[in-house]
Amino acid sequence: MRLEKKHTTFIVAITVVIVVVVYFLIKKNKEANSPENDLGAIYDQIPEKFYPCNDGTYSSTGYCNWHQGRAEGEAVEFATAQELIYQGLTVSPVDIYAVWLPISQIKTDTDRFQNREEDFSQESVKRIIENFDHNLLDPVTVWRDVHNQIWMLSGHSRLEAHKQLRKKVIPARFFVGTEKTAIDFSRFYANRGQTPEKLIGDIKIFKRLRDEEKLSVAELKNRFEGMYNKLELYSYLNPQGDFIRYLSLPKNQQDQFPLLEIKAMWIGTLKKLYPLKITNAHEAELFRYLYQSAEGSKLKKDDFFFKVSQVINRIDFNSHEPLALERKGDTGIYARSDTGESAKRIKEIDLALRNYNSILKNDRKADKERITATVNRLLQERDYLSKGISESLKQQTSLFGIKIIA
Repeated sequence: MRLEKKHTTFIVAITVVIVVVVYFLIKKNKEANSPENDLGAIYDQIPEKFYPCNDGTYSSTGYCNWHQGRAEGEAVEFATAQELIYQGLTVSPVDIYAVWLPISQIKTDTDRFQNREEDFSQESVKRIIENFDHNLLDPVTVWRDVHNQIWMLSGHSRLEAHKQLRKKVIPARFFVGTEKTAIDFSRFYANRGQTPEKLIGDIKIFKRLRDEEKLSVAELKNRFEGMYNKLELYSYLNPQGDFIRYLSLPKNQQDQFPLLEIKAMWIGTLKKLYPLKITNAHEAELFRYLYQSAEGSKLKKDDFFFKVSQVINRIDFNSHEPLALERKGDTGIYARSDTGESAKRIKEIDLALRNYNSILKNDRKADKERITATVNRLLQERDYLSKGISESLKQQTSLFGIKIIA
């Protein structure tokens, strides 16, 4: 009986020892992998200071359990810890996690951290309020500066919706980086291209980077990725013109303007090629021609470009006058007895040159030597006729003292 009782006691003792050992092993493993031992922790409130540990991580408590103990040196402020991480510390920053942030702590500076004309989207605010659900909203992104001020980087419309709903807190995550990288993030990534109404803002920042900061094409392509080609050509359009106005509408409201993006790029290309000839007034005229004219709405790109180039390359072209692509009958130099035949011949030469260039480009079996000789002859004839027309116009204007606007 005594032997059996001793045996039972021994088993219980062994069991207790095993349980205690397992408990401490589990605790040790949890502490070793706990995010609270570095800046990767999830906190209800952001700690004011972080303490260095000997293995290069940071602790919010200073104990540095399982991280080789507390290292020598002073604790660092949160903003300083952000900067240390940005410089290359291999720890996960607290900022990647969302926290409930008091709205009263968030400041906005749309001049620094926005690329739009408006502070927020009224349409987005209305939509959020009407369908409010925290589970359907991404956290806003904020940044804490060296003065411990918290700035909104992305989510201005969500913030405004929370304010109008009289919410006290908002889910937020902190951006890690310097002021410059925070500005880049807010302008080039977080607040770009989310809704059509931001197109003007995209174009504005694109032009600033290209024209003022002189970024290279490679740098611009890296910044704007698949939007580079569109923004490059859109940047030559009138910001208050019909193309930009209708491009800024939601896609489902652009149905009345087929191929709007493509045709806007056509006009952007022409204005880039002929900046001193094609004006904003011409842009408006071309919009009407492409969408309100039976002739213009059917033209393909090459035909459209050729038709425009014929007008703007005329000797008597005046940038202050309409292009009049649908003009019927002979007018201007075509209607005059001294220049009409030459002007019509130049028009024929232009059409022939276009056809020959197409052959040279697309027909590998073409007799390139013969075609090139013909092209050169036509160019010489065109130059001769153009000079003759110029002389005739000069003789007329000298009689009346009128200066030609070429």
